[in-house]
Amino acid sequence: MNPFGSIHTLVSTDRLCNLIKYSQLVAPLKGYMASFGVYMGGSLEVLAKYNPTVDIFGIDSFAGLPKENESIDFHREGEFSEGVNYHNIAGYFKMLYNNVRIVRGFSPDVFKYFDNNVRFSFVEIDVDLYQSVLDGLDFFMPRMLKGGIIIIDDYKVRSTPGSEKAIDDFFEDHPGIEIEHRQELKYWDDENAPSHHQYIIIK
Repeated sequence: MNPFGSIHTLVSTDRLCNLIKYSQLVAPLKGYMASFGVYMGGSLEVLAKYNPTVDIFGIDSFAGLPKENESIDFHREGEFSEGVNYHNIAGYFKMLYNNVRIVRGFSPDVFKYFDNNVRFSFVEIDVDLYQSVLDGLDFFMPRMLKGGIIIIDDYKVRSTPGSEKAIDDFFEDHPGIEIEHRQELKYWDDENAPSHHQYIIIK
């Protein structure tokens, strides 16, 4: 019996493969990696397994979603708290993955944990709500290394319209930001191709 409880993910196999592919692509940049929106730790464990020499931060409230924006978000405050135990998850990663550090709190206050010099090579944002996605972009984008990658989950998913709107609003509010590329991730390069429901930003 697992004394730490259940470690699993709601992220589909194709999206997990994208996390592996793009995180390994930028691992040589030598920046930190982060999973913002840990839930029960499945995606974080995938990043840790496939990037064992990289220090990775797992950032989450471990108390469910914060207050939603009722005009945009469909998910509600407190969702995704059932079955989540911060101490179990923190203990699990401390025992098995010495490259993972768990950071607990709601955004944007949780980002006070980091000093101004921290830089990231890869970030996964999987937080569902408009303001949380925006908080993540506001914090991580100026701290990404050149060539670093951010992948935002739940893009154009019917239940998480705040994800797409936060991306649009961020770039509208930062017209001069320098990036190499950004787009919706699809199975192949075609307007009508099926979507992975992820958005990639390459700094």
